[in-house]
Amino acid sequence: MKCFNISLTTVLLRFYLMMAIVLIAGFSGVWWLAILALPVFISNMIGLQLWPAKTNSMKKDEANQVQLKPSTKEIPIAA
Repeated sequence: MKCFNISLTTVLLRFYLMMAIVLIAGFSGVWWLAILALPVFISNMIGLQLWPAKTNSMKKDEANQVQLKPSTKEIPIAA
């Protein structure tokens, strides 16, 4: 888990999740359920990344190599 490493999209989605939890708890009258919004709020404030970011599976050495395929087309030479 990394801190302060989330995107704006993640911040907004967690905010809406937190507000949904609080609104459901408020309208249903079950106020103890609003406590579940606290971990969402704290993880949002410290920018906690719960899952590792998706990375390219290509190794660094493979990324530097470019493999060219031979062309079968003939290139006309302008005279």
